Parts: sequence; C-alpha cells; structure tokens
Amino acid sequence: MKKIALSLLAALGCLVALMAAFPEDATRIMIGLERQRAGLELQSAVVDGEDWHYLEGGSSNAPVLLLLHGFGGDKDNWTRFSRTLVENYRVIAPDLPGFGDSARHPDWDYSLTAQRDRLERFVAVLELRPLHIGGNSMGGQLAALYAHTHPEQVHSLFLLNNGGIDAPITSEFVLAVRRGENPLILSSPDDFDRLLSFASHKLPFIPWPANKVLAQKTFENASFNRYIFTALRARPDHLGRVRPRAGRELYRCHATLAAAGQGHRDAGYGTSTNA
Repeated sequence: MKKIALSLLAALGCLVALMAAFPEDATRIMIGLERQRAGLELQSAVVDGEDWHYLEGGSSNAPVLLLLHGFGGDKDNWTRFSRTLVENYRVIAPDLPGFGDSARHPDWDYSLTAQRDRLERFVAVLELRPLHIGGNSMGGQLAALYAHTHPEQVHSLFLLNNGGIDAPITSEFVLAVRRGENPLILSSPDDFDRLLSFASHKLPFIPWPANKVLAQKTFENASFNRYIFTALRARPDHLGRVRPRAGRELYRCHATLAAAGQGHRDAGYGTSTNA
C-alpha cells in the first residue's frame, strides 16, 4: 500500500512538473476537456476570406441557438453554459471578429453595425437561419441589433446583462468609463483576478496554470481591445436610437428574454457613456 501511495505521489509530482514546464499546452488540454464535457467541438469556416472559429454542439437537426460573447471574451465563455443546451439545440458559439482566435485588423471598423453585417454573412455561410440568438454584454447588444434588423430570421432573443439600453441604476462600469477608466481592459497580467471579480457575481473556477496563461493572453489583447472599445463608443448603436421600431420588430421575434445578474456591476455596457 505504501509503495502504491508513493507511486501515485510521484506520478502527481511529474504531472505538476509537466504542467509548470508547459503551461500553454496544459491550458489547451484543459480547455479541450471542458469542451468535450459540454458536448462542443471546435469548428471553423471561411467568410469573406476570413477564418471564423466557433464551437458547435448538439444535433444538426435541432433548432439553432447562436450565442455571442461579450467584450474581451471569446467562444469559450459559453462552454460551461452550453452543457445542458446541447440536449435540445444546435449550439453555435463563435469568436466575434477582433476577439478570441479571430484575426485582428487595425484598419477595420469594429462598430456594432459593422459587426452585425459580418455576423449576417457568417449566418448565411453556415445556413443557420432561422435561429434563436442570445448574447452577453456587448454580445447581447449585437444580438438585439441583429434581431431588430432581421426579425423574420429570429425565433427568440436571449439577453444576459446586455448593453445598449439605459439601466434604471447607473452601473459601476458606466461610472468608471465616465471617469476615463475601463474596468474591462487589463493594465497588467496581475490585473486578471480584479477583472474576473468585477465581471462575475461568483468567480468561475479556473485551475492552475490556466489562470496565468489566460491572464497573459488577455493582457496581450488589451491594446487592441482598447481600439475596439473606442470604435464602439464612437458609434454606440444604442438601442434607444431604434426605439420607434424596436418594440414592433423585436415583438416579431416571438419571444425576448432579458436577464441581469445580481449586482449589475457591468450592466449597461455599450450605453451612452458620454453623459
């Protein structure tokens, strides 16, 4: 028994040493296991000469559910969320242009109307219509804009802490932006835990060494994220600007569900922050 315990400890020590020596590979394996557990597979498609990377799960004959991540996020923001959804839906969770594994183009327009147009072509290439569509934060604002533009394509709309509306209480995020700060952009890799705490009501479990790898990756994208955020503020595509038609058009989507997490610290993303 003692020899077995020592062997197990030795094996565990070797595993920890390998993870410390190759943290990126270990993180990639962890993410792959999370996807497998959720019933998702990594896919890609070429749209207008650009590679779109996305996760897909569920039956190809099931209703399509298109999920859009928030600012600074990527397709894996929906991995754990999708575990029960793949039983009833064909889940599609893409990296939006400028985020995740997508190419970053400093000469592109990353306003929400431009992103909506790119999303339209992605949906057309994959032949996803008609569909259910949902999004978080910036992704929720983009989902609402898509549904407003194409209500005939959308069965239902799911919004989670979405931007693009005026919240009854000004969020911490909006107040920070008015002060010239952006809590969603890292100032250093060590700022990652602060970002997670700000964006989450309950901190997600991220095993070592994935936390450090993701922190470094997020920090490396900080400069470009700042560029995208500037584009979003310059052309916020605030839902209030389409209010005369919004109620009628979103009604034609059959069902709309909007949910806000407890605390609402980042609620109101994408709303008019110049006031």
